[in-house]
Amino acid sequence: MMKKYFFLVMALFMSAGFAFAADISNPNLLAQGFDDDNGDSGATFDATSQILTFNGAWTGMRWLFYGNEDQLAAEYQSVTIQIEPVDFYMEVVVTDWRDGADHTAHTQGINPGETTATVDISPATQIMVQGGDGATSVKIVAAYLTPKAGGGGTTGSPVLMELPDPDLAPTSTQPGWSIKGGTVSNDVLGVTIPAAKYFVIETEGVGNNPDSFGDVFFIVQGDGLGWTAIELGKSLDFPRAAGKTVSIAIDIKNVLGDNYDTFLGFSVWGQILLGYNNTLDDYGFKTAYLTTDFAKPADAVDLTGGTDFGFIFSGSVNDLSTGIPRIKAPVSQAYGVTGGIVVNAANQNVSIYGIDGNLLKQVAGATNQNIYMAKGLYIVKVGTSKAVKVLVR
Repeated sequence: MMKKYFFLVMALFMSAGFAFAADISNPNLLAQGFDDDNGDSGATFDATSQILTFNGAWTGMRWLFYGNEDQLAAEYQSVTIQIEPVDFYMEVVVTDWRDGADHTAHTQGINPGETTATVDISPATQIMVQGGDGATSVKIVAAYLTPKAGGGGTTGSPVLMELPDPDLAPTSTQPGWSIKGGTVSNDVLGVTIPAAKYFVIETEGVGNNPDSFGDVFFIVQGDGLGWTAIELGKSLDFPRAAGKTVSIAIDIKNVLGDNYDTFLGFSVWGQILLGYNNTLDDYGFKTAYLTTDFAKPADAVDLTGGTDFGFIFSGSVNDLSTGIPRIKAPVSQAYGVTGGIVVNAANQNVSIYGIDGNLLKQVAGATNQNIYMAKGLYIVKVGTSKAVKVLVR
């Protein structure tokens, strides 16, 4: 198959004086949106529908990592792109175009009808998604970096992030987290779920129901999809005691099975619920985390309900060590919500740019406010902080 790559020397500096490149601390590439159309290939990406439209064969979109090439390879093992199946050939290409670098393209094809490509990460200036002969358009379901095990980064806790307080029924039965496009919960969780191995529930004491933790439900609704339940009830005999910390590690991918890609795509609503009629007090709930892989502790007991669903163990995941680099969830002074951009600032100037680099709006002396903007992808700079990409739904 003849291949043509539009490899151009990149010098994208916007009028605000910052380089437009992917955020190395954020493993969820889809949430960031693409950086450009590979220079001038004419391809486009709609962040709301997640549709990438090609402008003929061997055009595409890319994420740029200029200035972070070696850090990318040190912290991440691979990049994974998941799509809805199409009837034409596609490729994911990882390349380092610095002077004196090895310009070999590391490529993984996606044949017609296939849905996933995973490419090992090496030092790279760009990660590109391109279409082959007859390419028209494709929906990108997920695009994420997977942290590297052993070497690179800071060795320590496997915790990727501590979850916010449950936003669903936090003071009554069936508490949990909503996983849906356009919600604050999704803005937070969507950053890290694709890079996570386990959803970890940390408990303390015996709770109001010492004989049972209650079930955990991963829910994907719509298009005939249903509930996936992790049964943690009375069938599990694990010692609990006043003041004792016990953690439940649930393997997200194994639990969701065939529904995993849909759950990550946020194209339909999803939830993680702590039991059907349980309260946080029943659980003895303390907090919850998303983590990378880690060794099963010696006292761990496998969960009931399915093969390799996870395990329960004594202590906190924060007490464990791992060779996997800890990827901190990005703390941004600006993030998108439905109908606008929330800015966390204290009397700072805010500049909002379009994806083409044109200045669209400036707010002087902003202090913790919601700035109305239409749906779309924007570049937001708060004070002297690094500019960030923000998606408004």
